[in-house]
Amino acid sequence: MKSSVSDNLKYPEFCQLASENDDVFNSFRQNSIYQEILEHFNYKDGLRFIAEITNENPKLLNEVNVFKTNDIFGGAAIEYYENLGFISPSTLHYVGQLSYLETYFGDLTDKHIVEIGGGYGGLCKLVIDRYNIASYTIFDLKPVNALIARYLGEYGTKYLSKIKLEVLENYKEDKTFDLCISNCAFTECAPKIQDNYLNKVIAKSSKGFILYNIRLDSYPPAILLSKLENCQLKGLGYSPLDNPLPYVFIIAWNSIKKLKKHLSEDGIFINFPRNYI
Repeated sequence: MKSSVSDNLKYPEFCQLASENDDVFNSFRQNSIYQEILEHFNYKDGLRFIAEITNENPKLLNEVNVFKTNDIFGGAAIEYYENLGFISPSTLHYVGQLSYLETYFGDLTDKHIVEIGGGYGGLCKLVIDRYNIASYTIFDLKPVNALIARYLGEYGTKYLSKIKLEVLENYKEDKTFDLCISNCAFTECAPKIQDNYLNKVIAKSSKGFILYNIRLDSYPPAILLSKLENCQLKGLGYSPLDNPLPYVFIIAWNSIKKLKKHLSEDGIFINFPRNYI
């Protein structure tokens, strides 16, 4: 069994190649292999992200020119949006993720942040662009980490000095974090890998934000929430999303935003198969 959706041989092999080969790196964000996992958002997705950001945290769009620098490297697919100009839907997605973090946790200055599944480092870059954080640790496959290092390295030491790249099975430290983030990656892992993350990372994070998306061979919502409760996370709960994708919602703990505490028959869970919840 694969450890996660991205552990499909083609994707990590391509990430390693992109980290080493200039020509591949310069266009990796539009490569079909890479877009099976990331960078697959289109123009209409970008409009949806803009609407969500405008509704939740419109001040972020005033800084869009800073965030546009995320599209300098890697050959992103750029689109034109009224009042914003040219920016990739992928970067708008990360601005949306940043909006969530601010809505749920406020100011991230001086925080030790950990992300499970770092992509190419896009969210990490935006967080560092906006806040003087203490550190940003990313857990991912070794070839993916190589691409993250290459990508953020293109922007200079401001970014490289803040990041630490880790591989879960090699991780031996007993470190605590102020905030744990995972945009779908954790919930796409196999149960054994999820248990490892729960013990080594999530239980050691005082606050956390997980975007959940369904994968039938991962822990279903009720079991996962039960395991998170066993980590004794304070203020654990979930929040439904107005999202076109089925069964996508937010799990968070120690959030400044009010969360639902228990699974119910309304909202996002009403259409879940009874034996899956």
